[in-house]
Amino acid sequence: MKKQFLVSLLSATVALLATASLSHADDREKTTLDKFPKGVKESLEDQTAGCHDIEYYRLKEDGKTLYETIFTTGGGNRWDLVEEEDGHIVRKRHVSGPGNTGSATPAEPRREKVDLDNIPKEARRSLKKHAEGSKDVSYFKTTDEGKDAYGAEYTTPSGRHMRLTVNEKGKVIDKDQLNAATEKDRKDDRDRDHK
Repeated sequence: MKKQFLVSLLSATVALLATASLSHADDREKTTLDKFPKGVKESLEDQTAGCHDIEYYRLKEDGKTLYETIFTTGGGNRWDLVEEEDGHIVRKRHVSGPGNTGSATPAEPRREKVDLDNIPKEARRSLKKHAEGSKDVSYFKTTDEGKDAYGAEYTTPSGRHMRLTVNEKGKVIDKDQLNAATEKDRKDDRDRDHK
């Protein structure tokens, strides 16, 4: 009797787990960037600049469609970003990589404040281009995978606080928004960057 009960319980558990995994699979569908709404695409231009190994998913949570992007920054940090249709960030989680603390934000790399004149020419050119028209610009030196990297923190004309890191050749390896932005802010910054 006891054996029969355990077999029934085990069968019910297996059936429940199979159903749960199937329902989860129905709630998350791999897709491509071109299938994302305009607001999400525009947000991702900023969020994934200089990133690689990018994966796109459409999810359903509590009856709401959300858009998930998993990507690796130039510094080797893997992020999981979930956004609403308008590009509003629902959550951003540091998944793996250097400085992974398992928290929602990575450990900050060590940065040393430097003058713009002490930054290599190509890196300086790239940082100046991205921060053009911004205020409160400060420059720093850091490391990325053991190599020197250079960055700038600045406030865009639309009020977005940004941090940009480039390698010695000026290639963007990480770009983060340090405060929330509206759709108008993102459009204003894109228009300025493409002039």
